Amino acid sequence: MKAKDGFSKIDLLILIICAIFALANICSVGKLGRENARRMICASNITQQLSALLNFAGDNEGKLPAAGGYWPCDISCDNMNILLENMGISVSDMNLPPYKDIPLQKVFYCPSNFIQKKAETYYWNFATHYDTNLHKFTGYRVMVYFYLWAAGWNSNGTKPINGPGDKKWVSTIFMENPSETELITDVVYSDPSGNFDRILCGGMAGLGYFDSTSHLKTKKEPYGGNVGFVDGHIEWRPFSRMYHRFGYSSCPSFWW
Repeated sequence: MKAKDGFSKIDLLILIICAIFALANICSVGKLGRENARRMICASNITQQLSALLNFAGDNEGKLPAAGGYWPCDISCDNMNILLENMGISVSDMNLPPYKDIPLQKVFYCPSNFIQKKAETYYWNFATHYDTNLHKFTGYRVMVYFYLWAAGWNSNGTKPINGPGDKKWVSTIFMENPSETELITDVVYSDPSGNFDRILCGGMAGLGYFDSTSHLKTKKEPYGGNVGFVDGHIEWRPFSRMYHRFGYSSCPSFWW
C-alpha cells in the first residue's frame, strides 16, 4: 500500500529513523564542538599560568613558589598574588580597601567544569580570611587545576606519585627532560566508586557544591585533560593515557 505522497509505510518509517539518527549525530557533533572550544580556552588558561610560574622561577634561581593548602588544586593567597603579578595583573595597583579581597580571576577556572563553575566565588574564597595584623588576606584558594610543584601542601614533595614512569613533584625548573615533566594539569579526580562527578568528600557538599572532574564525557569517564609541562608547552592527554597518580585512602583519587 502506498501513502498519499507515493511512499510506502516502510519507506516512511526508514526516513523517520534516518532523520532521528541524523539529528542525534548533529547534536553529538555540536556538543563535541563546544567541548573542543572549551578545551582551547582551558589550554590558554594553563599557558598563562605556566608563563607566570616560569617567569617567577627564572627570577628566583629556578625555584617555584609554595602552593599552600591541602590538595594539589590549592594555592595560598600570597602565592596567588605572585602568579597574578607575573601575569601582569598588579595586585598593588588594584588599590583595594581593607577587608576587600582580590576579585575572582577566571584564568584559574576551567570552563568545562560545570559543577564547580556554579561555585567559583566560593572556591576562590574557600579558606581565606583577613589578617588584621598583616592587613591582607591569608589562607588558600581552591582552583580547578592541579599544581604539581613540591613545596607547600604535600610536605615538600615527600608523598609518592603512583603509576608508571619516574614521576616526582617539581621543585625547580632546572631539570632533565622538562618537556616530559608535568607542572599544571586539568582537574581529574574520582571517588572510591569510580565516580568522576560530584565528589562528595571534597568541595562544599554542605552547601550543595561538589568537586568534579573537568571535561567529563560521562559520570564514570572523562574525555581527558590539558597538561602543561615545565618547558612551557601544552598537550591534550586522553583519559585512556591517564593513571591514578596520587590520593588518600578514602578519597579522592587524583589522575594525570
